[in-house]
Amino acid sequence: MKDWERRAKFAIKKEVLKEFDDWSKEDFIEYILQLRELIEVQKVDLMPKSSETGKTEPVKESQFNKDWSIPTQIVFILHLSHKPLLSSEIFTMITRLDKSFKDFMNAETVLSNYLSRSVKSGRIKKIKLPGIRTLYFALPEWVKENGELREEFKEHIKIFT
Repeated sequence: MKDWERRAKFAIKKEVLKEFDDWSKEDFIEYILQLRELIEVQKVDLMPKSSETGKTEPVKESQFNKDWSIPTQIVFILHLSHKPLLSSEIFTMITRLDKSFKDFMNAETVLSNYLSRSVKSGRIKKIKLPGIRTLYFALPEWVKENGELREEFKEHIKIFT
């Protein structure tokens, strides 16, 4: 990042912070709770239910929306593939579905950051297999309570022994 970009970013941040000068701790807490409520209402149901059968319909690539947040795009990609994926596989799919993702300066680093945040928030789970350096990422419902991957998803992982 160039020096003028840092100064501009700092100036913008300083302007925005002026808005919160007279806010109390309780005001911040109330505002955060309102935002969380708004986010909960706007969450996208990635597995639409069939009105006739009541069963979940498989996710189709055509349902992808590039306006979703990146964590939502990651969850969608996991639903779409219906198997645990490496970060490199997620990167390949996200760049194919959202052409603008490549516009990030360090797109792989950006994805890694969003994967870490999604794991921390509980939207996805990371799976570390013994003897394999890289991590797999899976949906929480694919993982047992003890942190192990469910049997039906283990078959999708290629383990070289």
